[in-house]
Amino acid sequence: MKLLLVQSYLGGNEPPVYPLGLACISSVLPDHELRLFDPNVYERPFEDLKETIESFSPDVVGISIRNIDSTNKRQVVFYYEHFKKVIYTIRTATAGAKIIVGGSGFSMFAKVIMKDEPRIDIGVFLEGETVMPALLDNIEEPWKVKGVFYRKGSEVLFSGSADQADLDIVPLPDRSLLPPDRYRSIPEAIGIETKRGCALKCVYCIYGFLNGTKYRFRNPRMIVDEIESIKNEHGVDTFTFVDSVFNIPVRHAKRYAMRSSAGGLR
Repeated sequence: MKLLLVQSYLGGNEPPVYPLGLACISSVLPDHELRLFDPNVYERPFEDLKETIESFSPDVVGISIRNIDSTNKRQVVFYYEHFKKVIYTIRTATAGAKIIVGGSGFSMFAKVIMKDEPRIDIGVFLEGETVMPALLDNIEEPWKVKGVFYRKGSEVLFSGSADQADLDIVPLPDRSLLPPDRYRSIPEAIGIETKRGCALKCVYCIYGFLNGTKYRFRNPRMIVDEIESIKNEHGVDTFTFVDSVFNIPVRHAKRYAMRSSAGGLR
């Protein structure tokens, strides 16, 4: 199956962030023909998206909504209208491709977005690594797969919660389809994930909802291998940890630091 994965558009006024979520999804779909597109690094985002779709002719277009707004309460910027323009661009370029939407921004308002935007065929709720392979195998019968919103006539239905991803099993993010080189000069654009989940339960924070309140850790060896890979293959030596809080619990941060030191990383 031919699958185009698209990062949500931020409107051109925000620095682009490497689409880590899409790289994670790419890593679990080795049996499909994939392309990644981030409109935030193009001067003509919608025109180039349309041309990419017309040349690639995907069977499925997946869109990751990373953020709904800027979270800057002094100057709030909403990205939802940009997302709707991405949907419009996809539908003008292809009438037959299925549109699947996911990402943290989508999961926070999944049913509302599905009802508001009928051009979405299927929504992936929360983590996609375990959902997407099964969903592509059952694209015409999405109700068979846990973790998806789907349509039955005019109704939006939910298939039930999927299991959380086992971070010791899922592969490293696949950055080959969208090399990080174009993001190299942007501070904090390249994200590294050492764990998921947060037990702090801060009233203002969405991490517990998105990733759970119990910590799931990645093996420090895998983390260091990932950092070495993006440095050796793409010349990237600046990155940021995307964990809710990197040094909680501190024992995990120390295990990573010890592994980094042993491997010669600074």
